[in-house]
Amino acid sequence: MSSERNILRKIKKYEKRLQKYKERQREESRSRSPLRLDDSSDTPPINIEDEGDIENTDPVALFREALGEEYEEKTSFDSPLQTDITKRWNHILTHGLSQEEKDSILKKYKIPENCLNLEAPVINVEVNAVLTESSKQKDKLLESNQHQLGVATSIVGQIMTNLIKNEDIDKVKTVAKLTDASKLLNDLHYHNTKTRRILISPLLDKNFLTLIEKQNRDKYLFGTSLAEIIKNSQELKKNTQHIKKPLPRPTSTKTIANNIKTQGNRYGPPRKPTKPMTPRGGPKTRPFQPPPNRQRPAPRPQRPAPRGAHSRR
Repeated sequence: MSSERNILRKIKKYEKRLQKYKERQREESRSRSPLRLDDSSDTPPINIEDEGDIENTDPVALFREALGEEYEEKTSFDSPLQTDITKRWNHILTHGLSQEEKDSILKKYKIPENCLNLEAPVINVEVNAVLTESSKQKDKLLESNQHQLGVATSIVGQIMTNLIKNEDIDKVKTVAKLTDASKLLNDLHYHNTKTRRILISPLLDKNFLTLIEKQNRDKYLFGTSLAEIIKNSQELKKNTQHIKKPLPRPTSTKTIANNIKTQGNRYGPPRKPTKPMTPRGGPKTRPFQPPPNRQRPAPRPQRPAPRGAHSRR
C-alpha cells in the first residue's frame, strides 16, 4: 500500500509540473506574437518551485521517471575481433589442429625454468600400478592436454615479460607467438567439445548418432539445426515405408508340417526300446526273476511190519 501511495504522489507531482510547463509554453508563444511586442511587461512571472521544474520537462520522460528504473538484458559480449583472426580461430574450434602442426608448436617452445608447475605432473609409480588399462589411457589424455595448456601459458608469459622489461618488441614476432598460443588453446577447446559429445553419445540412439556425426557445433553442442534434421529424418522414414516392398510373413512349423506330403509308412518306423537306466557309481542290480517252481519230494515207502508183531496180536 505504501508503494502505491508513493507512486500516486509522484504522478500528481508530475501532473502539476506538466501543467506549469504548458502554461509557460503559452506565455512564451504570446510574448513572441507580433501583436504583443509592447506588452512584454504584462507577462506573469514564472514560479519555479525547485530545479526539478526546469529539468525533465518532457512529459514522456516524466512518466518514465515515475515508472522507475528500466531493466534491460545486458549482453556479455565484448567488441568484435579482427576478421582475419576469427576466420582462423573458428576453423580450429570446429575441426581442431592437425597432429603434425600441434607437435611442431609444442617442440618450438619450452616451459620456463622458474615456473616448472606449468608442466603436467607425472603420476606416481605406486598409483600407476593400481590403475586399470582404461584409467591409464584417460590419464595420458589429460596429461597431454595439461602439457599443451602449459606451453600456451608460457608463450603468453614470455610476451608479458618482454612488455614489462620495456624492450624493443618486434610486433610481427609477437603476433606469431600469440598465434601459436591461440592455436593450442583453441585446439583444447575443440577437444573438450568432442569429449562432451562422446560422453553423451551412449545415451542416444544409434540411428540418431549417424545423423549428427558430421554435424558441426555452433551455439549448441549438436548444432542449431538439430530439430530440423530430426524432423526431416522422420518424414523420410515415413515416405520410404510406402515404397518399400513388404517382407513375407514367417510361416509357422505347423503349416510347414501340413504342406509336406506323406510318403510310405504314415506313422514311421516304431521306436527302438530303450535300455534300462542304471545308477552311476552304485551297485549294479539284476532284473527281478521269479524263483523256479520246486516240486515236493515224493513220500518214502513204508517198511512192512515184521511177522512176529501180527502173531502176537
